[in-house]
Amino acid sequence: KADGEFNGTRFRNQFLVPALRKNEAVHVDLNGASYGSSFLDESFGGLVRVGYFTKQDILKRLTWEHKLKTTMDRVFNYITQSIYGSDEDSKRATGEADYPVPE
Repeated sequence: KADGEFNGTRFRNQFLVPALRKNEAVHVDLNGASYGSSFLDESFGGLVRVGYFTKQDILKRLTWEHKLKTTMDRVFNYITQSIYGSDEDSKRATGEADYPVPE
């Protein structure tokens, strides 16, 4: 992928989706790094766009933290402003072949 080995799509498919499938509640600690908008959008907004979960389900079950309020707000906005089926990822039922979601 163009954003490198540690991109938002990989984080979403290899960590977020499996954690949300396995647990009723998931907390993500984003402290210790800064994140580009593409990483946050693919990681969190992609949960909705690709169709893994609804906005309501994510907001009920997923919490996140970062020392910067702007990062906290960006994650919230990417989730709430995402629309299912609005990008190429959603046209593939299982997500990206390069970073498949574990069953």
